[in-house]
Amino acid sequence: MQGMTEDINAAIQNLVKAGVHIGHRPSFRHPRMKPFIFGIRGTVELIDVRKTAEALEKAKQFLTQLASEQKTILFVGTKPQMRDVVKTLAVSCGMPYVIRRWLGGTITNFAVVAKRLEAFRNLEKLLGNPEELEKYTKAEQVRFRRKYEGLQEEIGGIKELRKTPDALVLASIHSEALPAKEARMRNIPTVAIVDSNADPSLTDYPIFGNDDALSSLTYILSELAQSIAEGKRKEKEKPKE
Repeated sequence: MQGMTEDINAAIQNLVKAGVHIGHRPSFRHPRMKPFIFGIRGTVELIDVRKTAEALEKAKQFLTQLASEQKTILFVGTKPQMRDVVKTLAVSCGMPYVIRRWLGGTITNFAVVAKRLEAFRNLEKLLGNPEELEKYTKAEQVRFRRKYEGLQEEIGGIKELRKTPDALVLASIHSEALPAKEARMRNIPTVAIVDSNADPSLTDYPIFGNDDALSSLTYILSELAQSIAEGKRKEKEKPKE
């Protein structure tokens, strides 16, 4: 029991150090976030990091279990300040990501998106085959490369997605409302950072915290990515039947 208390206290200290507890002005607070507000400092509300620590632990356990079952977890973070972090952490645990515009229908109309992804993979295969590429004119080759660069920018992070993901990790439920909505329509669970101005009921695993500060985003998403990596390790360590 003492060890568990020490772990929670350490987690709380790390959350505060990362600025996870800093919310918005009281006038911006979403009504459903009231139970997760600790108090006010100056002009901003403070999120109850004890509840954040509990929610984060619950989300980590969920993701670890999914990863141990070889499930696909899609990271989404399209706000400019979060793109690099989301990409880096998704890649670190071998999961797909979306850091530009969310492609409407990625979940609800995956059959159409899958065709674009297949065309993208075929184009990449062509560009990687000099002998096949030589069959086209220089102008056509330039056009292929430009098209590839555009697709890489738009859907490169989900290039290997062959089916709808089994879960989503959203860097902000507020800015990623569309993927959250699509996931709910298909009963796909989501894990999301929920700031004081957002509705925690829009996600299955809300993690109450600052979704603007890079330090907060990095800390929470790193914890989630590590839990996924841990789940993958557990899967590899399973005895072969």
